[in-house]
Amino acid sequence: MSGIIKSREIVLGLTLLCAIIMAVNYYVSVQVISTTASTIVSWGVIISAFSVILGAIITIRFHLGRIQKKRGDWLWSIWLIISIIVVYTIGITFTATSYIYQWIIINVLSGLSETVYSLVGLFAITAAYRSFRIRNTDAGILFAVATIVIIGQNIPIGEMISPVIPAFAKWILDYPNVAANTAVVMAELVVATAYSIRLLIGRERGA
Repeated sequence: MSGIIKSREIVLGLTLLCAIIMAVNYYVSVQVISTTASTIVSWGVIISAFSVILGAIITIRFHLGRIQKKRGDWLWSIWLIISIIVVYTIGITFTATSYIYQWIIINVLSGLSETVYSLVGLFAITAAYRSFRIRNTDAGILFAVATIVIIGQNIPIGEMISPVIPAFAKWILDYPNVAANTAVVMAELVVATAYSIRLLIGRERGA
């Protein structure tokens, strides 16, 4: 029996069953299905909590290996492990609403997050500079549209030149930009749906 039904097939079957129940509950209002869906959501919250703990354990094991072998920037691995242990200990001991935990979130994590966002913005500006090199007609159109939007919406010089520039920039944002974003979102939804189906039926290699 164990050769016929493997653990991977059991997990995939349970995942597919839960997905079907959640989908049916979204479209059909049945008491039994609603109760089952609520139970699945509660289980999901519990599993997510354990996943966070498991993720911390796996991360600590990985970086302990780097420290033992002194591989790469292993000193940063020490800082990472210390940070995980300190934050977990404070959160469990004093709860997430305590003053010391909130101080860490506001004064440490927020500062680090802003630093990361600043670096991402720098890379985005660099990528935009490279993409704005006019090498063909498409790049020229992109550069012209971006210039009009920047002048018309982000800096006041566009209105000083002509009131037509801000109006035209707003038209670009309201119509061509919305249409392009809608097409991108629809493509993302199609890809996400296809990936979800492959994941549920066990055809995805990463499943």
